[in-house]
Amino acid sequence: ILDGSVTEQDWEKFDSLLTTHATPEILSLAAKSAELRIVPDSSEEIFPTVWTCLEALPETSPGLRKLLLQTRLSQASLKSFSRLSHLQSLSLFNSGIRDFSFFYSLSTLEHLESLTISGFEEPASVVTPLTGTWTTRPYPALRKLEITSDNPSKFSILFKIFKHHPLQRLELRHSRSLSAESDLPSAWSQVIHDISSKFLTLKSLSIFGPINGPSTPSFGIFEPLVDMHEFESVHLDFPCLLFSNDDLHKLASAWPGLVTLRMAGSSGTPNATIEALEVFAVLCPKLHGLSLPFDARQLPSVNDLPVSFSKLKTLDAQDSPIDSALSVARHLDRIFPNLKTIQSTLNDRIWSEVGDLLKTFKAVRMDQKVRDFEVMKRARSARRISTME
Repeated sequence: ILDGSVTEQDWEKFDSLLTTHATPEILSLAAKSAELRIVPDSSEEIFPTVWTCLEALPETSPGLRKLLLQTRLSQASLKSFSRLSHLQSLSLFNSGIRDFSFFYSLSTLEHLESLTISGFEEPASVVTPLTGTWTTRPYPALRKLEITSDNPSKFSILFKIFKHHPLQRLELRHSRSLSAESDLPSAWSQVIHDISSKFLTLKSLSIFGPINGPSTPSFGIFEPLVDMHEFESVHLDFPCLLFSNDDLHKLASAWPGLVTLRMAGSSGTPNATIEALEVFAVLCPKLHGLSLPFDARQLPSVNDLPVSFSKLKTLDAQDSPIDSALSVARHLDRIFPNLKTIQSTLNDRIWSEVGDLLKTFKAVRMDQKVRDFEVMKRARSARRISTME
């Protein structure tokens, strides 16, 4: 682990260790290295020596299994990664990659299970076209993929290498604030289409849209995800994203195996109401964590709510508007009887009261169970005495 403010002299020593066969012991140590983490300071003067070390890794550390780098990478150093044939986990942060063929070249690594790349930027030249050797069986062991880019259209370019792939976890991040790009909705629409057609067995999906902005893709672009039924965790975070009760009903119906769901980014009054929570309580029996904004001021009659056995433990109401703590607490207690934690980004006093009331309701139920047990115990005892007599 090389972390912190490493001087240029330190890097020269490390470079010497990797590129020279000083002693059999040092060579053996380098050859058996399983994990390497390089996080230098942000000084650009240090980058060339880091690149030299990286170029030597395939020969000096052929057994490397896990590699984490937080540094910008040169074109020459990028070529070394595809020769680390035993690599299982690769994480690149602040890498400033502009050649998409680098992503394609990694697809030949047969043991790579986890890949994280933060820093895909606008290509400096024409994107290298795909070749047959790269598309035969790309990333055969890959199960987790995390990518950060400054434009969602780049995700679709990277996904061209896949046809159908058994990826399990996918995380996409848009690193730039929303600009005046008119094609942004269509770009995200293409990304969602690619996901739904290429990664049919996906279990975890996280998409973080632009940091802020006045507009965002409509909820309709996410509808292709309804055809994917293996999801256990979904996180969609977009500014100004609005969704209705009908939208959430579609998701709950399509994803019965959900364990966690987070829909974030809406502003203003939410379109969804507390009735949407009922749908998740009924259709998603495995759900333990739910986070979404809803209008908690529009409440149906408590008597109209179905009796639920939902296992939900945590509810994040985000910035949901609320009027009555007691009314909302009664509804939530009926919908989610096992609810332990309720959160709100508003840090509102009323939402805090909801949490306190839920704890009180639960304590009352426990006391009632104890009383019922004692009553039944006495009744059985009385029956035995009556029978003996």
